[in-house]
Amino acid sequence: MQNPLPESSLAYMDKFSKEGCLESFSNLYDRYAPALLGVIARVTGAGTTAENILQQSFLEIWRKKETYQASKESPFVWMNRIALKSAMRFVKQDGTNEFVENRSVKDLVYDHKISIS
Repeated sequence: MQNPLPESSLAYMDKFSKEGCLESFSNLYDRYAPALLGVIARVTGAGTTAENILQQSFLEIWRKKETYQASKESPFVWMNRIALKSAMRFVKQDGTNEFVENRSVKDLVYDHKISIS
């Protein structure tokens, strides 16, 4: 299966995950934050809340950077999983969003038809 991501995304992720390169992290943020915000907003249903969860997700991405394995998943899939889990944690704690009450992370991921440019 051919990887649809531009090589620069893989290079940024490689440099970020192995070296903690702040410039690479910034490039990944610029590239993926809009799509991840859309995923989070769909789960939480709240603009400001979604933005806060996005920031928390990127902090978690930074902390977990050494766990990324390019052989297992693309940078977006890995970051999307972290963002979705953060959003679902918020919903479980808040208890106000009925959309995700009886749905798994897997169901929510497959609901999204997201294209990354």
